[in-house]
Amino acid sequence: MVVVNPTRISAAIRKNAVVAVVALTGGFVGSAVRDWVKSNSDTIQAKRFEVVAATGKVLSFWGPDADPQIPAATPKGVLLVFKDLNGTRRCQIGSRLGDYGPELLFYDPDGPSEGRRQYSEARFSVGLGYNHDAVLGMRNRTAWRVLLGAEHGDAPSPSEDTWGLRIRGGATSEAGVFGYRTYFGSYTAGVFVRDKEASWSMPSDLVARLNLQPQTR
Repeated sequence: MVVVNPTRISAAIRKNAVVAVVALTGGFVGSAVRDWVKSNSDTIQAKRFEVVAATGKVLSFWGPDADPQIPAATPKGVLLVFKDLNGTRRCQIGSRLGDYGPELLFYDPDGPSEGRRQYSEARFSVGLGYNHDAVLGMRNRTAWRVLLGAEHGDAPSPSEDTWGLRIRGGATSEAGVFGYRTYFGSYTAGVFVRDKEASWSMPSDLVARLNLQPQTR
């Protein structure tokens, strides 16, 4: 004769009912999420995207600059940033801090990382500077060695139109070729070479001409 325990039967029924409810709920949520993603696949919105290592360390992010040292009132722009395993920022592309100007920067292993106030200069950069003019630059640890693009003085004017290639071999030696617009509206060019001992340019007053750009077009 088999003796049936009503209490055990009731507990089993309740347990199975809970499992069924959880399964149905999970299936409904999964289906709803799947349908939502399918119906909204054209647009995915988020404030920030991150790629993290197994340890949780951020290796890359796409979004506003995450450096906590940047004042809240300063426009941060939106960047795509790649870091090395030490957390040092090595490459970034996006809108520049402060004025949203587009730029691409490559850093050496001493480059900027999150939370550090002292930034080293990028070794390679491409961007739009003053007057939205393009500039490409390459440097070592101490100074810019190659500059290609727009040339602007300490007090640039919207009417400046000087473009050139400048190559610096050291602290006192450099060579370059520059194209610039004259007061008469024509465009011309000149070349120069100089080091610690001597300098040469064609035309001979090239530097003066570059410093006396027309203020109106």
